Amino acid sequence: MSTTSRQAPDDVATATTTDSVDGLPAPDPEHVQTPLPDLTDLFDVLFRADDTGAPDVGSDDAVGLAVPLALLDSSPDRFPGRQVFRLGTSDPAVTRLGTMLVARGGARFYSSGPGPRFGVADRNACAAFQRAQGWTGANADGYPGPRTWELLVTGRGKDIRAGSRTVKSPVPGYRASYRFGIRNRRYAAGFHTGCDYAAPKGSVIVAVAAGTVIRTDWGGAYGNWTHVRDAGGHVWMYAHQSRRTVRKGQRVAVGEVIGYVGTTGNVTGPHLHLEKSRRGSWSYAKVVEPTW
Repeated sequence: MSTTSRQAPDDVATATTTDSVDGLPAPDPEHVQTPLPDLTDLFDVLFRADDTGAPDVGSDDAVGLAVPLALLDSSPDRFPGRQVFRLGTSDPAVTRLGTMLVARGGARFYSSGPGPRFGVADRNACAAFQRAQGWTGANADGYPGPRTWELLVTGRGKDIRAGSRTVKSPVPGYRASYRFGIRNRRYAAGFHTGCDYAAPKGSVIVAVAAGTVIRTDWGGAYGNWTHVRDAGGHVWMYAHQSRRTVRKGQRVAVGEVIGYVGTTGNVTGPHLHLEKSRRGSWSYAKVVEPTW
């Protein structure tokens, strides 16, 4: 069945409780209940849009680096203070922080230019920079302290690693909650045609394979979706997004943010539905297990 006709069975519009993919009554709503994040399964993104924790007072202070006094006095490069870097706070220093992080390899964390409001993208990029220095725990919580600021403004330290390694999950921190191939006669295909990743609305979605965006629009029962064709010709389809952050024709790298988990289309809860085409074009049920 082609994407230009229909993406789900005829009764998708009248179904009251629908499966997020096939448009038919779900056999078990458990597969979209949001699990707790698996902290051992993270890639580069640690933080969610609903994570409003404040900076740890001791973070970034115990990493054994000497901060030049010039950065603590009234010079333009002085550390502006932790109060500036709280989620939702607007300040010129936030824009400067984001600009420095982009220059050090953090561009993939931003869907638009950094600043002036400190947000999840800033915290993710900052945490990646901190981890690149070998820091862990509170010293890599994504909130810049004087040590982080000193390395950025002086150009010292290690750059953020390129997002070219394999990701463990398209929704970092969350594993598959409903697997590909589960059989049920109520599905039009007779089986679950992808993998679901239940996660809070607004959780970051990253590309599991590098490629070119060939479609990013509305997919009916699939809601906001994005199609990415990889070098091997397979098309990866990411469905039910709350927001898409890439454009048709854009090249994306492994680990690059392409959207956010949502509840668009036919769903029973917030999650990403991921599919992988059998061949060079995507059509309903003409898919293989989405492994990478």
